[in-house]
Amino acid sequence: MNSGPSLKKNRQLTNGFTLIEVLISLVILSIIAVITSSFLQSSIASKEMVFTKSSQTFQFNLLADALRDDVTNAVNIPLLDSRGEAQLETFRSSLNADSFTFITKIRSGKTFSNSLVLIEYQLRDNTFTRKQFYTPAPADQDEFSETILFDKVKNMTLQFSDGNAWFNFWPVDVITQRKIPTLIKVILDKENGESYGSPSSVLFALGNAVCPVYGCLDTAALNYDAAADTDDGSCAYLCDVYVASASVTA
Repeated sequence: MNSGPSLKKNRQLTNGFTLIEVLISLVILSIIAVITSSFLQSSIASKEMVFTKSSQTFQFNLLADALRDDVTNAVNIPLLDSRGEAQLETFRSSLNADSFTFITKIRSGKTFSNSLVLIEYQLRDNTFTRKQFYTPAPADQDEFSETILFDKVKNMTLQFSDGNAWFNFWPVDVITQRKIPTLIKVILDKENGESYGSPSSVLFALGNAVCPVYGCLDTAALNYDAAADTDDGSCAYLCDVYVASASVTA
């Protein structure tokens, strides 16, 4: 007997992954996920740090611009009380005070007019502000415009110079009562103890004064600075290192 055409069934076998291969794949994916997550967290942290620094730089520049305009156009006339009577000093900042006050010309557009106003820079409630009164002798101490220059400030240090020495208050004596400082140094400290800006201190000159360049003036020192014109006591010598190491070994 002739049999009909035989049907051949092709059997396709599908090979799956073994358990070890699956585990290895999961481990690799976990490592990639950890690396990616760390990279993203680092990127976010870097972005936040850059944003914070940019914000602080903006505030620092705002302070610098405002103070530069005010002190450059400061006038050496006696401060006035609410009745318009002249006081003894032309610039006021008491010892350990968190403010300083003086009279300056008011800005009118891109130039400065001959109109005078009373200006007060003050640290209050961890905020460093600029107050501009509407007259040089305000009868109402509550009438002023206020600009916030820095917030989250823990401490402010003020120093004033007559061109020869630095003082923590002004005026220093009878002579300086009739003068405004040649230089003003403002140092702001954050709530966490760090300093704002780079450098941490802001140095401004009044009038045509020239800011000194601080550094070591001793040519025999290791850190002699040829560009400096005012010694800041930072000179270091080789013998200093030797004495320090000898005292440690003893």
